[in-house]
Amino acid sequence: MTFKYKRKDRVYFKMLTMTIAVIEIFIITVSGTLFFNMRNNMLKQLYEIHIEDLKKSTSDIQATINMIKSTSIQIRYDQYINLLCSYNEPDATQFIPALEQMTNYRRAVSNIDSIYVYNAERFYISDENAPNLIQNKEEFIDKSIVEIIDKHRSYETHTPIPRMIADLKTGEETIGYSFLFYDKVAVGPNSVIIINLSNQWLKRVTNQMKQLGSTKNIITDGSGRVIISDGDEEPLSILKEKYIRDIASNSINSGYVIEEVNGEKCLITYIKMPELDWNLISVTPFKVASKSISGVLVKVLLLCGFIVLVGIGAAIFLSRKLYDPVEDLLKKLSEYEIQQMDILEENKRKFLSNFIYHSKELQETFIKKGFEEYSIGLSVILPYVLILVRIDTKHVSSEDVKDFNLIKFAVTNIAKEILQGRYKTEFIYVSEDELLFIINGDIDDENYKDIIDKDIQEIQKLIYNYFKAVLSISISNKIIPYKNLQKSFEYLKEGARNEFFHDGGAIVTYEEIENRTKVKYSYPEHKGKEIVSALTTGKVEKAKELYMEVINELEKCNYSTFEIYSTFLFWEVSQGIKNIRLAESNNWVEKLEALTTEMSSVESINTFNQVVFQIFEGIAESYKTSSSSKYENIAKNVMEIIDQRYGDINLSVESVADEIGFTASYITKIFKQHTGKTVIEYINEKRIECAKALLTQTSHSVAVIAEKCGFANITYFHRAFKKVVGITPSVYRNTYK
Repeated sequence: MTFKYKRKDRVYFKMLTMTIAVIEIFIITVSGTLFFNMRNNMLKQLYEIHIEDLKKSTSDIQATINMIKSTSIQIRYDQYINLLCSYNEPDATQFIPALEQMTNYRRAVSNIDSIYVYNAERFYISDENAPNLIQNKEEFIDKSIVEIIDKHRSYETHTPIPRMIADLKTGEETIGYSFLFYDKVAVGPNSVIIINLSNQWLKRVTNQMKQLGSTKNIITDGSGRVIISDGDEEPLSILKEKYIRDIASNSINSGYVIEEVNGEKCLITYIKMPELDWNLISVTPFKVASKSISGVLVKVLLLCGFIVLVGIGAAIFLSRKLYDPVEDLLKKLSEYEIQQMDILEENKRKFLSNFIYHSKELQETFIKKGFEEYSIGLSVILPYVLILVRIDTKHVSSEDVKDFNLIKFAVTNIAKEILQGRYKTEFIYVSEDELLFIINGDIDDENYKDIIDKDIQEIQKLIYNYFKAVLSISISNKIIPYKNLQKSFEYLKEGARNEFFHDGGAIVTYEEIENRTKVKYSYPEHKGKEIVSALTTGKVEKAKELYMEVINELEKCNYSTFEIYSTFLFWEVSQGIKNIRLAESNNWVEKLEALTTEMSSVESINTFNQVVFQIFEGIAESYKTSSSSKYENIAKNVMEIIDQRYGDINLSVESVADEIGFTASYITKIFKQHTGKTVIEYINEKRIECAKALLTQTSHSVAVIAEKCGFANITYFHRAFKKVVGITPSVYRNTYK
């Protein structure tokens, strides 16, 4: 009987083993089939994701080209710049405002590096790295554009031309892109508008083209010439690789190929821009693209083999291990989704910027499509109000300036939280310290201005309470239709500069901006000479009275007019003083000249006038007691102030400069020339001398001594003491006490 039961057990065991084996084989076969299908589908999906990313890059390129096209048209038909294109030899009253307008257009569009206007063998130039200037064609440093101008009609308008652009200051050449705009029908002067972009424009595009594990992202033209590359390819060089030729000859506008690149099998995704004859190409090693999928395959096979050996119980336990690579893949997909959301948000801001900057040219259908694509809740038929917010850094403490981005983040969130309670609200970053809020909705209420003013004051109050930061605000009137947004925004930009006529935290209304813009100012002749005469004869109050006669009229104008004519007045006065005597020894004249370049750093017109009065008094006094060693006196004054105040933790180069009436950069330069050290070095030396005495003569703690000697931070005190003395404060006390 025992033997019979043992035989039954063996038969049962064999049957169980065979059943398990059949089940496992069936599971492995089905799993393998499903896995390979999944592998092929995932590869196909990966290709499609890459192509979608490249399509977004082409959209960004086209958006930039459209923006440059719109800007070049505005430049060409600007009333001032049009004079440069219409007259062979415009006078100063024509080209000075035109050059200023060119600079305004260049700064309004972040991608623009420089703007040239060519007419009558002459270039009119706006460039950040060199002063606004005019150069003849034969003397122009940027030689490659001269060659293009000679045959400019062979180039299409508003199409990027890759070339080596010369720096107008250093002459160094870097890759850039130029857009031409000219009248195709040759009537009148043969003028050309040239807008130059640095390679930063397309660098952002190639960064966006980067895929997970991609080794090369490159843009070429139809002939294989490199437009830009994040690899080792030289700009404008001709590539002869097989995949470059294959893509150029392929009639399909987008797709992918699998070929060897530098001896390695790669997935090459591409998309074409036929209108530019450009190819956007992303190269990813095939092993990277299929690494996670192949890893899953190996793990499945190993685990299934182990399942066969140890049975169903082990299979259930080990099957959970299969989830790890899936979870890793899902995590990567989640990270990719977050990245795409960030790109979507950036594209949304770009679209809103384009909507504001070019509302006059945009069609309603295009705007509605953009609103829908980026989930923007604005309406093209309801009225708008624009609110331009500037974070006034002159009123922000140095500690808060370090977290300037945090302040911007707080402003956007607090403003949207308050304003969205009544209206649809979006925002864009206009510049480093300016934000534009776009309010849209039912703004027919007669009291809407009072309501918005109340909301704005609440925002200002909250930001000041939390960050001690001051917000200056410019508010538009109700805007209908949306095509007027561009003009209203330009008014607001001017209004932000008119904040100069108010104290910090002003709210500048649209009516004020319009009224100032309408004022026509006529500069009084001989006023500068009369001020010079009063100053050189000791009649300071008369000089102030004459100056205020000019300023009181200029104060009614907009900031641009004030800046131009006040600069001209100071130039006239300084030249008059120099032409009389003490031209080289009168440092008050230099302060007056420096004031014209530092006007933007002055808080308000009241502060501005006080500085001018101080300079006038100094000029008049210098004629009584002229000093032949002004620079030595400046250095001496700086040392005297530091000797008296080195224990003050608030002592800084800026506070010393304010006390003696010069800029920080100016006294730093003078002090370095006459002492061989910087102001900060001298302050630290005095403080270290004080610390050495207290360390050896008192029992105060190191922290107390640091504070008594003017160090706000004990860590900085330790670092500064060791740098000067060579040992730490504690070691010094133990050694020399």
